[in-house]
Amino acid sequence: ADLEYANSLIGAAEFSNQGPLVVLQAGASQGKRQWAPAKFVRLIDILTQEHNCRVVLSGTKKELSIIEPIYQACKQENVFIAAGKTNIPQLSALLKISDILVTGDTGPMHMAVAVGTPVVSMFLASAFGFETGPYSEGNIILQPVLECGPCNPNKGCARPDCHDLISPELMAQLTTLRLKEDFRQLPQDLQNLKGVQIYRSYFDQWGFCDLESLTTSYKDWYAPFRDAYRKLWLDDLGGFLEAPTHESKSSMLKTVVGELEGLDAIVQGAEKGLNAIAELQRLIADVSSPPARLGEISEELTRIDRHIEQVGYYFPYLGPLARMFLFAKENISGTDADVLASQMETIYEALRRRALKFRHYMGQS
Repeated sequence: ADLEYANSLIGAAEFSNQGPLVVLQAGASQGKRQWAPAKFVRLIDILTQEHNCRVVLSGTKKELSIIEPIYQACKQENVFIAAGKTNIPQLSALLKISDILVTGDTGPMHMAVAVGTPVVSMFLASAFGFETGPYSEGNIILQPVLECGPCNPNKGCARPDCHDLISPELMAQLTTLRLKEDFRQLPQDLQNLKGVQIYRSYFDQWGFCDLESLTTSYKDWYAPFRDAYRKLWLDDLGGFLEAPTHESKSSMLKTVVGELEGLDAIVQGAEKGLNAIAELQRLIADVSSPPARLGEISEELTRIDRHIEQVGYYFPYLGPLARMFLFAKENISGTDADVLASQMETIYEALRRRALKFRHYMGQS
């Protein structure tokens, strides 16, 4: 029934051709994640006038205030508003019969992935493709590259420079390229693109989604750290053995860094914590232990934890190690002193183990 409704909706649009059916999601969860209406207008005109596309504007009734001005400003031939005319199952059906979705980091993006429709998606403002990107093979992700992004999702933005790094012409070119094929290499004119990273999503040998960079001229400073953490979590949390990396531009990037500043402090903090816990366990086992000494050990552990946290803040590439440690400490439960000490021992040991593995995967062993 939902597919029938979606097909009837397309029939009601009375498109003048049978060109590629492009769904365009203009709305977003936050204003700063929403591409400018004028850019959408230009994109629509390029797709319909130069590439014979049929464009469907999706969204909710609340988003009509965004969508209707876009529709009014563009050349309206072969453009149809579906916003406010579909519920979730009907939108899923509409996406299923479409050839591609052009969107930001939105709910419809994940719906398109679920029904097997390819996506070209912009990750603006606080949106980060490696966190919430489309979880399927062969999608195209655009991530602006600038010092302030991805930004804090809880703060406004008076100057969304990231929006201007993605042009309607670029979006149109990538959309039409993806309509033709699941490409793994950019055309020559996009090889030296500045200000935006273009990724393709793929599944690694373990079945987890990842992004590979298609913009070969751009050196992503964070890529070696992401790659090392990915291997660390696959190893330490998933129990997977390290295997040959996917042959993408990102994974082929050789890690050329000096000694990882701050990592020794993390390892030493974990070892100090283990020593303090060993002393605490000895005191707990001895019923004659002075309470004051127990208090001193507790204060020492607080200082150690605070230092580990500060190191994680000061060296951003060590933040994930420190945060995983702190989250684990916050989740300690129970009232028995010996059980609590045993839990803390496990957490300090995990921090030490992960820090050493991180060094190994960064090529620092």
